[in-house]
Amino acid sequence: MHIKLAGWIAILFLGAILVGTLWYFLFLQKPQPRSQPATTVTLPGSGPAFSGSASGGQTGQKMSVPTQTGATIVTNDFVHNTMTLPDPSNAGNYYLTGTSTQGFSIGYRTPAQFFTIALEREPIGQMRIAAENFLLSTLGVSQSQLCSLNYYIGTDVHTNSFYAGRNLGFSFCPGAVPLPQ
Repeated sequence: MHIKLAGWIAILFLGAILVGTLWYFLFLQKPQPRSQPATTVTLPGSGPAFSGSASGGQTGQKMSVPTQTGATIVTNDFVHNTMTLPDPSNAGNYYLTGTSTQGFSIGYRTPAQFFTIALEREPIGQMRIAAENFLLSTLGVSQSQLCSLNYYIGTDVHTNSFYAGRNLGFSFCPGAVPLPQ
């Protein structure tokens, strides 16, 4: 009986950590002022970002998105495309997927310049790959550019208690957590 109770307490604790982390990154984190101007970085293999083709609801317009190092990369304008929905309750927040029927949801918080990817269905390994492909296509960037963005990719205790509360990373990025397919 005590072992089961301890297991539930551990799951609730991990869930609280995940919720707290997401709350911090989505609502509380303020962008840090930069002491030097950002520079545009063009990484090798970035062809789709500069091809000029508009697909997946894209407007053909481009935008700059900051990276973890403070540099910027050029992406398709994912904020003003036909698929992205503004969060009516939080100015500057956007839902890139619109709904979570794909098994994942992706949000972007403009003030923090941060992507949050929630894996909402098993198998989470396949959901992560689907979310990665969606972002690669929507942003029009390479895998290495996607790795350089400010992001959190995770799941909750209801979807997968073992992986809940951890930044799982994109599967092709250094330090990514291997997930079962």
